[in-house]
Parts: sequence; structure tokens; C-alpha cells
Amino acid sequence: MSNKKNSGCCEKFKSKIGGQALIEGIMMLGPTTGAMACRLPDGSIDLETWEERNGKNAPWYRKIPIARGCANFVTSLVKGYKYMMKSAEKQITDEIKRCRKRYSVALFSNFDEMLKSDVDAILIATDADKHVPLVVKAMDAGKHVISEIPAINSLEEASALKECVKRHPELKYMMAENCLYWAFIETWKEMYRTGMLGQAIYAEGAYIHSYDWRDISPDSIDKEHWRYKYPSIKNPQQKLTNQ
Repeated sequence: MSNKKNSGCCEKFKSKIGGQALIEGIMMLGPTTGAMACRLPDGSIDLETWEERNGKNAPWYRKIPIARGCANFVTSLVKGYKYMMKSAEKQITDEIKRCRKRYSVALFSNFDEMLKSDVDAILIATDADKHVPLVVKAMDAGKHVISEIPAINSLEEASALKECVKRHPELKYMMAENCLYWAFIETWKEMYRTGMLGQAIYAEGAYIHSYDWRDISPDSIDKEHWRYKYPSIKNPQQKLTNQ
């Protein structure tokens, strides 16, 4: 039996490759090459590579002690942000790209980034349980807000929303009862304004959702979806206006 050690199994290898997680992907940097791989909305993998100058190939100022650390720190932040944004853009469908080009709309990767922009007003149309927290955050950032219904989900949220609106008298807040702006309701308004309906003493309206019962049964709803845990009647503004 040989006493000769297998040097190969004991060799230590120091990697000079680092990386960062991206949106639906990852970015890796090596001494001479960088690469990012992202999963696209259609499920395919998009791979992109580019030349790098790291390690021995780095510029002279990135080899000086202390300055090297500062330069590498700034470079990592800049590249990290750059490729994070590129990965976000890759998630945009062709339809969204056409809308951006046609209407010249801006794209933000998160809510905080939008609040830092120069937009004047924000529409909150998220899940109902997130309406008040986002409204407060937007108004505290100096934005006018229009929020989808329901405006609140609890007395605590009602108090928080009231205090927020009082805190910002220079801003406008509106609850968006979107039914008021449906086309047929606008037609009714115009008919009343022109006198076609005569003098209104009392009016009441209702509508029926044209759903297949199988689409709204408990068994068809994702148990993790916010609507599954939402009470069936928790929309007081519609309840009051329908009475």
C-alpha cells in the first residue's frame, strides 16, 4: 500500500468569482468576465456576458491599499444597482414596453423609488389590506393620493388615515368608488342633467356580478390570497349607499 499522499485532494482553491442575486436571476463577476442569467416571463433563460477588469487586470488605482477597498466598494454598488435594474427590465413584457413608448410612462422597481420621483399623485390599487399603509407612506412623501375601495379595514386604520390627512392639509386624498365613473352611470348623470329623467325625488341602484358560481366558490380561490381571508361584507361605503 503506497504511503504517497494524493496531493490533489488536499489542494486548496481560492475562488476569485463573486456574485449577487438579481430579480429572477443572478449576476457573477470574475477576473476577466462578468455574466448575468435571468428567467424571463415566458420561462426561458436569458444569458448576458461582458468583459471585466478585476484582480491582476484591474486598473492601477484599484491595486493601491485602502484606495483599492474604497474603489472596489463603490464599483460593487454601481454594478449591483446597474444589473439589478437590467434584470427588472427583463421582466417587462412586450405589451408593457409598447405602453411605455406610446404614453411615455416611467417604470419604477419598487414603491419607495416611485415616492422619490417627481410624480404629483399616486393611485393605490393594491390588495385591500395594504391600502392605508401605502396611503400614509405616499402622503408623508408629499404625494396626492387616490385609493381604491375599501378605504379602511379597521378602526385603527381609520384613525391612522384620518390623522394622516389632517397632517397634510396641502395634499388631496380621495377614495375611489370606481362605480361612480362607469360609462353607463355617466350616461345616467348626463340624462339627469339634461332633464330627460325629470326631477329626482329618490333613486336606488344595484348591479349583479356576472360570475360563474364555480369561479367564486371557496374551493376555487387560492387559500393564500388576501380575498380568501377577507369577510364577505366589509365595504361600508357601498353598503351605506345601497340602503
